[in-house]
Amino acid sequence: GAPPLGEVIERIGMGPAQCRIWVLTGGVFVADGAEMLLIGSVTRAVSDEWHMTSWQQGAVVSVVFVGLLIGNMLSGVLGDVFGRRLPILLSYCGVFLFSVWSAMSAGPLELAAIRLVVGVSIGIGQPAVYALTSETTPARWRIVCCVFLSIGFVVGELWSAALIWYDDPTMLNLRWRWVLVMGVLPTASLAMLAVCLLPESPSYLVVKERRTEALQVLESMRDQNRVQGTPVEFKAQDTFECSSNARSWLFANRIIWGEKFFCSTLVVLFAMLTANIVYYGSLYAFPQVATDIDFGMSAATTLAIGAGWEAVGVLLTLAGLYFPRIPMMKGSFLAMFASLVAFAVGVTGSSRLVSSEAEAMFFFAMLHGGYLCIKISVNVGFSVTYQYAAEIYPTVARTTGVSTSAAGARVGGFVAPLFFGLFHEATGGHAAFFVFLSAFCVVAACLVAILPFETFGRALDSDIDETGPLVAKA
Repeated sequence: GAPPLGEVIERIGMGPAQCRIWVLTGGVFVADGAEMLLIGSVTRAVSDEWHMTSWQQGAVVSVVFVGLLIGNMLSGVLGDVFGRRLPILLSYCGVFLFSVWSAMSAGPLELAAIRLVVGVSIGIGQPAVYALTSETTPARWRIVCCVFLSIGFVVGELWSAALIWYDDPTMLNLRWRWVLVMGVLPTASLAMLAVCLLPESPSYLVVKERRTEALQVLESMRDQNRVQGTPVEFKAQDTFECSSNARSWLFANRIIWGEKFFCSTLVVLFAMLTANIVYYGSLYAFPQVATDIDFGMSAATTLAIGAGWEAVGVLLTLAGLYFPRIPMMKGSFLAMFASLVAFAVGVTGSSRLVSSEAEAMFFFAMLHGGYLCIKISVNVGFSVTYQYAAEIYPTVARTTGVSTSAAGARVGGFVAPLFFGLFHEATGGHAAFFVFLSAFCVVAACLVAILPFETFGRALDSDIDETGPLVAKA
C-alpha cells in the first residue's frame, strides 16, 4: 500500500524545495536577531533622550519579551487551527509595520507599547516556522534546518551590529530612530517573497482532510527537487474522527499535557526557559558591559565579534546530524554554566586594579574566553532544544506544543533585563547577574537527562499516534 506521509517526505528528499521554505521562513529569525540586539543597544541613547532610570530601561526591553510570549501563545491557536502559513505572514507584516512606527515614538510609554506589538509579531511566527520546516524536511536534515534558522538570527544581529558601527561605534550618540527603521529592511524583503511563494504544510492539510491540496504541495516539492519519478500518494489516516477532534485547540492541549507528554513538556519548557534567559539576558547585558568594561576594542566591535562567534555555535549544532538530541542539550547547558562562571570572574577582575601583569592576563582571558564560549554554547542549546520541541509532538498538536513551551520560556527573556537592572543596582557591578544565569544551566542539564523520548533520526507522520515510533531511552 501507499506509505505514510512522513515516508513520502523522506523519498522526496532534501533539495531546492526545502531550501526555498527555509529561506522564506528564516526572515522571522532575522527579525528576531536584529530586534534583540538593537533594542538592547539603543537603550542608552533612548535613556539619554528621555532621562530614564535603569529599571525603566529594563522595562522597555522586557515588554518585547512579553510580546513574544503573547505571540507564541497565539501562534499555537493560529498554527494548528488555520495553518502554518498564516501566522508566518502575519509575523512579517507586523514586524515591518510596528518597527517603523516605533521609530516615531514620542515617549517611553509609547515606545514600550509599540515594541510590545513588535514582540507579538515576532512571537506569532516562530512556532509556526519550526512546525512547517520540520514537517517538510527529511529527518536527517531537520537539524540542518535548525542551524539555518539560527544563522538567520545571527544575520539579523550582524546587520544590526553593522548599522550601529556605521552610525556610532562608541554607541554613545546613536541615532536610534534611524537604526530601528533600517534594522527591519532585510525582513521586509523576505516578507514580499513569502507572500507569493511560501506553501502550506502538507501535514497540516492532511489532518484537516484537505488531501488534494496536500498532494499538490508534495508534487510541487517533488518537481523542485527533480525527482519526478517519485510517487507522492500517501496512506490515508486510519480514522477521521481524530482528525475532526484535532480541530480543537483544547484537544491539542490535552495531548501535550496528557500522561504521555506531561513530563517532557515540563522539562522542555524549563530547558527553553533557561535557553531564553541566558540567550536574551546575555544579549541585553553584553552591550551594557561592553560600554563599562575595557575589552580592548570598541563596544560595537565587541558586539560584532560576538555575533560572529554565534555563527560558530550555530555550525556546531550540525553535530546533531550524528549525535542524539538529549546528550547535545545536556552538554550545551553544562558548557553554558562553565562559560558564564568564567565570564563573571573576568568581569570581576577587569573591574578592579590588579597586582601583576599575569593576573591581568588571566582576567582578560577569562573575560574574552567566557564571552566567546557563551556565544557558542548558548546557540547550540537554544537551537537543539527548540528543534527537539518541534519533533516530539504529533502533527495535530505540534505548533501548540512548540508555542506553549516557547511562550513559557519567554518569561526568561522578560525577566532577564529586569534582573540585570536589579543585580546592577544592588551590587554596582555585572558579575552577579551572570552567576545567577549559571544556576539555571545546572538545573536544566539535570532535568534534560530524565527526558523519556529521543527523537534523533525519526520521521514525522500525520497520524494521531505518530509518536509511536519515538523510542523511550533504554
